[in-house]
Amino acid sequence: MPRYRESFTLYPRTRKNKKSIWYYRTYDSFSRRTAGRSTGHTSKTRARRFCEKLLQEGRLLQPELPTLRQWTEQEYWWCWGECKYLSRRLARSSPDRPAVQRRYADDALRALEIHILPILGNRRLDQISPIECELLLETWEKQGAAGKTINNRASILRIMLGEAYRLGLLQENPWTRVQPYDATPKPRDTFTLAKAKLLLDPRTIDTVWLGHQLYYLLNLVAATTGCRQGELLPLRQVTAFSW
Repeated sequence: MPRYRESFTLYPRTRKNKKSIWYYRTYDSFSRRTAGRSTGHTSKTRARRFCEKLLQEGRLLQPELPTLRQWTEQEYWWCWGECKYLSRRLARSSPDRPAVQRRYADDALRALEIHILPILGNRRLDQISPIECELLLETWEKQGAAGKTINNRASILRIMLGEAYRLGLLQENPWTRVQPYDATPKPRDTFTLAKAKLLLDPRTIDTVWLGHQLYYLLNLVAATTGCRQGELLPLRQVTAFSW
């Protein structure tokens, strides 16, 4: 005969120098145990009565968790001035040394919208498992993203699911089981003096620069004067040159 499973399970949580408080767990639609919730009672008998009353009133089962996209909208994730997570971090850090910078939040929001939500946006928070995280990393790798880029994107979702775990929505953060990529930068060829001479030789305008005199001139001025990009951009208005 199949074993009967109760609608909830009870377990004590010990507090230092105090009586234990009894907590209860239920089961989600995948038959997985949900995060524990306190009954507020130190007696197991009273804790059981508390849960039975919740069951009779239809309040025992925890509501279905939102999808990642829904939770993003509910929490205004990474929206500067609106994100609840950012507000908590900034409120608990020094105004002189804020825990999060505006630029980081803007970059995180952009990566979330472009690289994460299109893939995992319709998954419920409790459906995002370690294997889902692994597949997400592999997708980015196949798209040609470097290890450092992959790790940066993953850290955004790691923070989000870590906050869901901290708030009691998840039993664990699945990213704790996922190993990051090696972020060692790929070696790059050195820009030698010989290459510079080749590029800046006016005789190569038609071959190397394909006849684009403006591009040649901008790079020549930058190489010989040390001008920065912002100082060179006004030269784009020039349409004709005399040599």
